Amino acid sequence: MVRQLVFALLFMGSVSTFAQEPAQGDNHQFAKKYDKAVRRLLSMNERPTIAVVKKALKPWPRTSPVPEDENFIITKEMLAGLAEVIVYFEHAFPGAVYLPMGRDAVGLGDMMDAFYTSIGQPGRIRRLDFSRPTVNNANSSDLVDYLKGLGFKFQNLRKSPTFVIFDSTGYQGTSQLGLVLDKVYTEYARRGHDPKNLVYKFNAINLYPRGKSIDPEDNPRGFLEEQAFRLQYQSRPDRIFAMPEMDVDLSGSPEWHDSFGTLYRDSKGKVQVQVPEEFDEGHRLSALFHLYEIVRKVETPAMKRRVKAVAKKMNVEINLRPFCDSALAS
Repeated sequence: MVRQLVFALLFMGSVSTFAQEPAQGDNHQFAKKYDKAVRRLLSMNERPTIAVVKKALKPWPRTSPVPEDENFIITKEMLAGLAEVIVYFEHAFPGAVYLPMGRDAVGLGDMMDAFYTSIGQPGRIRRLDFSRPTVNNANSSDLVDYLKGLGFKFQNLRKSPTFVIFDSTGYQGTSQLGLVLDKVYTEYARRGHDPKNLVYKFNAINLYPRGKSIDPEDNPRGFLEEQAFRLQYQSRPDRIFAMPEMDVDLSGSPEWHDSFGTLYRDSKGKVQVQVPEEFDEGHRLSALFHLYEIVRKVETPAMKRRVKAVAKKMNVEINLRPFCDSALAS
């Protein structure tokens, strides 16, 4: 059941992207009240976050201000799958900041972002805007400084939120997940720190079942301690947590633009990611409808009840109370 639910949750964009010609925004007249707001969103270089979409579409429209895309309608089964993903993540790394990596995982990340924001836990989802060229060409120092810009405190792990990347690229040596962890752990050691301490604060979850399957009956701390011990013989953890029984391909998710480019330092020395200027407005319309659906279907009391029910069924403790942690809320 987990396999089908998570597959539907993450793969629902594939039909829209490949089975039909996307509608062009220039051929649509949006609801007059939201016309300017929608066109501003469509003109954004980067995919808008849930917070940006909600701010732009005030007051929140009762019906979608952009054309409906039936391939991106969120069903009850998808919401059930989302609840299970959240509980699995919380069991492995409770209270962490989860980072969807790249374009393939951003849809799931936006759903999780909407949920955490709705229960008063903003900042739990932060996008890691990396594609293959970004990871391959990044030097370790720039990569670490980019993560510091997202709020990770390499110099003071005790005061840093736990960062957990998630993606579906596997964890072999040349995968994006593998390369990111390898470069971060290597740089952490080069700066004079003990990498075994990083295992508990900077890690990853594979959306494919390639790794240590997350089992609610297991104590995840034991697995992390094993990986920390093994770091005396290797440069990075040799295994990471993985979602159980997942069979999912994220390549069909709605794309706001082409692949992310390389890292660079701006005039102030801050590490940024190059974002391509080319885009298809039809795909952006589908993405905006998807974001509208996420807010409408996920930011509800019913979704919180779903997560609580799944946590109870799996016997997993999960904190659903609002928090005042400035490190996370920043």
